[in-house]
Amino acid sequence: MFDISTIPIVTISYNSPDLILNLLNSIRKFYSNRIYVIDGSDSDNAHKIKEISLAFDGVHFEGFEYNIHHGPGMAWAIQNLALSGPVLFIDSDMRATENGFIEDLYSNLQTHLYGVGYVIHINRDGFTITEGIDDSSVRYLHPALMLCNIEVMRQWPMPIKHGAPMTDTMVSLHDQGRSDLLLNIEWVGDVSDNLVENPRFLIHEMRGTVKRTGSYNLDEWLIGVVAKRNKDLTHKANVITPNSQEAKMNNHQSGILLDFFENHNHRMIHKWMHYFEIYERHFDKFRSKPLNLMEFGVLHGGSLQMWKYYFGKESTIFGIDINPRCADLVEDQIQIHIANQEDRDSLRSLCQSLPKMDIIIDDGGHTMQQQVITFEETWNQLKVGGIYLCEDLHTSYWPAFGGGFRLPHTFIEYSKQIIDQLHAWHSPDGQLTVDSMTQNTFAIHYYNSIVVIEKRAITPPIARMKGMPSFPLDPAEQIVFDRG
Repeated sequence: MFDISTIPIVTISYNSPDLILNLLNSIRKFYSNRIYVIDGSDSDNAHKIKEISLAFDGVHFEGFEYNIHHGPGMAWAIQNLALSGPVLFIDSDMRATENGFIEDLYSNLQTHLYGVGYVIHINRDGFTITEGIDDSSVRYLHPALMLCNIEVMRQWPMPIKHGAPMTDTMVSLHDQGRSDLLLNIEWVGDVSDNLVENPRFLIHEMRGTVKRTGSYNLDEWLIGVVAKRNKDLTHKANVITPNSQEAKMNNHQSGILLDFFENHNHRMIHKWMHYFEIYERHFDKFRSKPLNLMEFGVLHGGSLQMWKYYFGKESTIFGIDINPRCADLVEDQIQIHIANQEDRDSLRSLCQSLPKMDIIIDDGGHTMQQQVITFEETWNQLKVGGIYLCEDLHTSYWPAFGGGFRLPHTFIEYSKQIIDQLHAWHSPDGQLTVDSMTQNTFAIHYYNSIVVIEKRAITPPIARMKGMPSFPLDPAEQIVFDRG
């Protein structure tokens, strides 16, 4: 009879000591299996995670001096650890709640299979497909929780740095007609995607690492995927290319902010190039006046310096980030505050400590929860007459950030509800009621990846008639006309 306790367990860790502690504590309640923690944290967190790991018997810590990422971390384990037979891969934000999950997975793992777990469908770029699934759709074994035959894994492409790190592997299986090497286990899907209130065996926090670190640090991959797709579309269609003279004229590639970005000495700035025109269109009226600006997402601090330069000596720039290292970027006119965009208490405490803002920019972690919670908790911090700008809204369509086309919880769909509230004055059936958003929102502007919301005190709209009628008025028109 096979000894379940001989199955090694591999988890990838990044800057989240509490997640590793919860995972190891919960597994050790039921299992004594060897556990490998593959860690890519910064030095302070790596030290904490190493201490936590080595406090447990049979837990091995493998540390790197850089963020190795989920896919490459798994690949390193597959290629370098002395693993054989079945191996369990589990996300660091999982927590075991009862015994038996390894036994159940093993009972379904035949020796010829690649692995068992939660099998979904993706396209060739790694994005989830929920509709229109056909023979071209790629079956995808979700790495949040999967039991795999390591010898079979080594015969196929390794996991990669990717929002869906098993993409190359699964595309290869698909192309070779071997997606039959994947077996779906229904309860694993319930756990991985939190599809039921009380799932069997484990609880998955979901995006646990990004909640603590502020980002998946996968922007370069996502940008690359979109750029490749756009290049393909440009090649297939007769469209204006980005380098054509007409495109340059349409893109208005000039302005104070773009000049600062291109020609001044500053800390690193990461922006989509079409954003600069949008900024200047809405921010110009605030220049050279007393101003408070709050930006979520500090990164290397370059955009904070850009705002300081653009708005002038009477501006105060407040940078907000979850990463404590950003506190080192304080300078004249620039303050740094540490807060968590997914924690309402953290944001409320932040707002209580700061003055009212003229401009709020959300360029933070870009997950759906972060964008919605940040808007809801900081809207009242915005002065009447101010601007709220949320950028990188393309993540509303990216599953790695909790997005997906027309999913109701995305910030794109959420912001569409504000459009309805703008018109609540005119709802005859009571389905819409006038609320604070109706009374304080003047306009919403949508651009590629940006929404701009103008805050202004709004009074109930009235209609008037002036001038000499050309034709007889009906009774309803006469009432309005008589009001003058």
